[in-house]
Amino acid sequence: MAARHHVRNGLSLALPLLVVALSSVPACAQEPGEQAATAETKREIVSIAEAWTRAWNDEDLELMSQLHDGDLLYYWRGQPRGYETFIQELREFIFPAESISVELLNPQVQLLTSESAVVGFQMRGAESATDDPDIAVTLVVIRRATGWKIIHIHESPVRL
Repeated sequence: MAARHHVRNGLSLALPLLVVALSSVPACAQEPGEQAATAETKREIVSIAEAWTRAWNDEDLELMSQLHDGDLLYYWRGQPRGYETFIQELREFIFPAESISVELLNPQVQLLTSESAVVGFQMRGAESATDDPDIAVTLVVIRRATGWKIIHIHESPVRL
């Protein structure tokens, strides 16, 4: 009986503390306007990935230049490179040497802040013998006065 009384007393003290603690935690759910803004932002980020893929397919150096920020960082064959080197390598080596035709698959957006996001997706070459993706891509984007810009690129071959 004493043990049961102790448990009941403990619960009667703990319950009000739990209610107070939970009421001070901010709600995780977004308001409808915030949800719409988040959805719109995610659509904007996916459109950047789509434009990036289109720039590769069309070998569009001007569009590729516009999509990337001057603070771009990417790794080419394990070595860090910046914006100028990226554009130079596209102009001199990649676009003249290769005919690129890829399809964007499964874009997933993670909003980091209202001004930055990550979009990951897969790409498959148009001549691929299977429906499986050939490469996984991650783009980190930031919002500038001129719109969303890519500041980091990561690509990994997909090995099934």
